[in-house]
Amino acid sequence: YMMSPAELISLRHVGGGFDQRFSLLETISSVSNTSEQHTPLYFVLLNIWISLTGTSPSTMRMFSLLVGTLTVAIGYRFTSDLLSRRVALWMAIGLSSSVFLIFYMNVVRMYSLLPFLVIVLYWIYWRIMSHNTSWQHWLTLYLVSVGLMYTHYFGIFALLGIGAYHITRFKWENRKWWYVVGMMLLVGTSFLPWIPVFVEGIATRKSLEDSSQSFLELMSTLFDIYNVSFG
Repeated sequence: YMMSPAELISLRHVGGGFDQRFSLLETISSVSNTSEQHTPLYFVLLNIWISLTGTSPSTMRMFSLLVGTLTVAIGYRFTSDLLSRRVALWMAIGLSSSVFLIFYMNVVRMYSLLPFLVIVLYWIYWRIMSHNTSWQHWLTLYLVSVGLMYTHYFGIFALLGIGAYHITRFKWENRKWWYVVGMMLLVGTSFLPWIPVFVEGIATRKSLEDSSQSFLELMSTLFDIYNVSFG
């Protein structure tokens, strides 16, 4: 089906509709200059994806489908390691039947990438705190944490959740405790270049009342979600 207005915004950030595809730097510049309410990582990854697959709606949506499928797979693995295979199976069934996940697996937006990174973050954090780890685990923790921040501003809530659990669950005498704290400080520092864009987005965004949907628009949106998910 045709691309929605929100999907067209994603297409615009990668140069779709123009004479040629944007470079990665041009994509970042497009997001920072015209869409301050967003962060650039998803659009950068989408740019790389379309360089391999093209800009047709179906192939662009395949990226969200791939990430959503990986979300279910990684969620199963994490839950299996943490609890049991039986619990992991039920978790995978719950995720794969989630209406909203299914919907965003079929939309050219960042909302399937966000839960994927959240699950990977929790999994790698758990492994670091409960197993002997290598530098690859710490690098993954850093990259995923920064990736969350640059995927959507709401990613900070996943990091705050980790921080609250970390402070209350583990003793500060533990050397790993300090390593994780230092890593989170490094993650925060890595987001500093985007802070001016974030502040600009707050200053220019519409009020909730202006941007809210009417009842009929909300019903239409919900119908589209169920139509995509079960149609």
